[in-house]
Parts: sequence; C-alpha cells; structure tokens
Amino acid sequence: HGVASMYNNIGLVYYDQRNYPLALKYFEQVALKAELANDKKLQVNILSNLGDTYLQVKNYTKAEACYLQYLELSKTLNSKYAVA
Repeated sequence: HGVASMYNNIGLVYYDQRNYPLALKYFEQVALKAELANDKKLQVNILSNLGDTYLQVKNYTKAEACYLQYLELSKTLNSKYAVA
C-alpha cells in the first residue's frame, strides 16, 4: 500500500505540473495495484484522479467510465460524501 500511495503522490505532482501523460502512467499503476490488492478505498481515490486527468486530456469516454466506477464503488462503501 505504501508504494501505491507513493505512485499516487507522484501522479498528483505530474497532474499539478499539467504533465498529464506521466500523471496517467502513475495513476494507472496505482489503479492496477489497488485492484490486485482489492483495496476499495484506494480504488475510489484513484478513479477520481484518473477521471480528472482524462477530463484534462479531453478523453471524455474514459473520464466518464472512471467517474461511473467511482460512483458505484462509493455506493458499495456507503460513502455518502463521495456519492454526493
């Protein structure tokens, strides 16, 4: 989980620098690690980051898919804040 968090933070730095291709690279690695570990909370977090990044690069189809997965997973976690 520590490596996934580190990769997420690196992705956030690249996102803030508007280097979206590198941000996506790191976020996608985190998404894979979260899925393999069945870490639902991390999956929710990374789906939000991925959706935001895909939105920035105008890949609306992938952004929408991430946001929809984020919503469904948030519902299963009973996260009223995330669902709102």
